[in-house]
Amino acid sequence: MGAYLRAVLFPANDNAPRQPRKPSQDDIALATALMQLGQIATALREQRRAAELAGLPAEDERASQDIYRLLVEIKSLLMKGLGVRER
Repeated sequence: MGAYLRAVLFPANDNAPRQPRKPSQDDIALATALMQLGQIATALREQRRAAELAGLPAEDERASQDIYRLLVEIKSLLMKGLGVRER
């Protein structure tokens, strides 16, 4: 019924289903890099947590913060390349 009403009320609009947009190779590469960056960040976080639980002294805290800052910057660049707005 809905399809019939749309066809009658909006004859200029054929309401044909659109083909899904296929992402470009660049988009695929950026998304893959973003995924791998997330995996690196997760692994680093897990290592740091394991070291804290084992009672090991935190390695150079400043180096950890620098690495985190770099990861955030790379993530921002990848998101910008994909055209995704960060929250």
